[in-house]
Amino acid sequence: MNGKKLIAILVLLLLMPGCGPAMPPDAKPGARRNELRIGTTLPHTQFNAMTEEGAFGKMNYNSFTQAPFVETQDHVQVKPYFAKSWEVSPDNRELLLTFVDNAVWHDGRPVTAEDVKFTFEYFKNLRKSTYLQHLQQVEIVGADKVKLIFSQPLAFSALNKMSTFVFVYPKHIWEKVDNPRAYKGTDTTIGCGPYRFLSYDQASQTSHYQAVDNHFRGKPTIDYISVRSFATHAALVMALKNGEIDAVYDYGNPLEAGVVGVLQGVASVEVGTSGDPGNYQLSFGFKTDPSRDIAFRRAVKYALNYPLMASTIGGYHGAVAGGGIIAPPNRGFRADMPPLRQDKEKAGQLLDGAGYVDRDHDGFRELPNGQPLEVAVTIRFGAAQKPVYLRLFEILQRDLQDIGVRVRLDGSVNNESLWSKRTAVDRDYELYLGFTNAGIASYDSAAYTLVSVAAGGWGTCDLPEYEAAFRQLLASRNYAEYDRQMHVLQQFNDELVPGIALCWNQIFYPYRTDRFNGWIYYLGWGVVNNQTWYQVKPVEQRQ
Repeated sequence: MNGKKLIAILVLLLLMPGCGPAMPPDAKPGARRNELRIGTTLPHTQFNAMTEEGAFGKMNYNSFTQAPFVETQDHVQVKPYFAKSWEVSPDNRELLLTFVDNAVWHDGRPVTAEDVKFTFEYFKNLRKSTYLQHLQQVEIVGADKVKLIFSQPLAFSALNKMSTFVFVYPKHIWEKVDNPRAYKGTDTTIGCGPYRFLSYDQASQTSHYQAVDNHFRGKPTIDYISVRSFATHAALVMALKNGEIDAVYDYGNPLEAGVVGVLQGVASVEVGTSGDPGNYQLSFGFKTDPSRDIAFRRAVKYALNYPLMASTIGGYHGAVAGGGIIAPPNRGFRADMPPLRQDKEKAGQLLDGAGYVDRDHDGFRELPNGQPLEVAVTIRFGAAQKPVYLRLFEILQRDLQDIGVRVRLDGSVNNESLWSKRTAVDRDYELYLGFTNAGIASYDSAAYTLVSVAAGGWGTCDLPEYEAAFRQLLASRNYAEYDRQMHVLQQFNDELVPGIALCWNQIFYPYRTDRFNGWIYYLGWGVVNNQTWYQVKPVEQRQ
């Protein structure tokens, strides 16, 4: 073998996922001076850029190994990333993207317009992405430009929904793969993000990543990042307290006040609090009675003890929510809507007037047709917040029993398959104690979790006026239209009650300041984000 071939092979090996430069003797993973250690309860399930599962998938929401077309900060508006500019047509059906021309894949190949075109077509046809479900055609109109043509006026919505979640993919890897979720090749992690995958240590549940020197955004200030999985939030917080990790990231699973209490007063630890763009909520199932009856939904709305709900969720930090279900940190939030209040007398009057009465005098009401009234409650599956949901169910059960409504917990509480089938497939729940996470709240809003027309959601509300308001929200051509429609949607939610927010919550993403500083904190997200990669430095390097 000649010298040129040997060098070429060595270069390819260095670029392959899992292969990297030899570590200095004093720089084992987790011990490097310029290594940022992130903790999460997300498991390391697989390393596949085409999925959003587990620690690897959710870390890519932070412009990590994969590069999104656009980013967002603090739920305000999108900003350039791989796409450096864009134009929305007057009819809101075309989106012209101009992208960077110096991006390179982790295997050394340049990113081209063919990759961009392939990405959108693959998202639509193979991945069946709900973000781009109305994409009709993709045209290359220049070396650094593509035009997306939609069948409905949803170009501006698509741009915003791309933020954080839609990455550019290498055609030369994925064009040969018909089942991306099942693909197990050695190149599944390759992207054009600022970090590349190095290795995974199963024993410690830790994955390792290295900064890309020639990234189109410039080299990050952090050379190495490790991501370690923990079983519980309690274990995660203790690891932070003990200095085993530097920061916490747990997308869709924020830390609550009760868990981070042990960090109060700990030197070099910031608890990292902000308002929650998402919210705990009660959703009504519109496929069964009595949830389809507006009188019943309004009665439930007046029956609940909201201060107790808020303190259960957020402790001293929880506040009673308003009737609009859109949380305060989000665009278009209506601060003029009064907080929810309990009025059991009014709740009883609403039920009486609708024919829900106690005919056999056993203390519980019957349906208007004389059949027993018993409502099943489904709760969101997951270990981290299960105690909170069970406590919320107890409060809900007691409050509804006080107005004569019998309530039980359904069988999905300990059965993940049944829970997933009930909420995501059949959508046949009666009442659902669930959650809108920060990612959904950022543009689609909590209404996405309520309406039946939201592809990929779990809502069942088919009220024509509510669905129309949601469709109009997504058809907004700019942020001014979006904000106005959000106001309309909140008014409808307060009147029609497809769902009830249970708390305006404060959430926590704690981090340490003894090894690194210069953190950038995103509202509702924490310090693990796309700006942190370029701002944080080891303490001794700061001027």
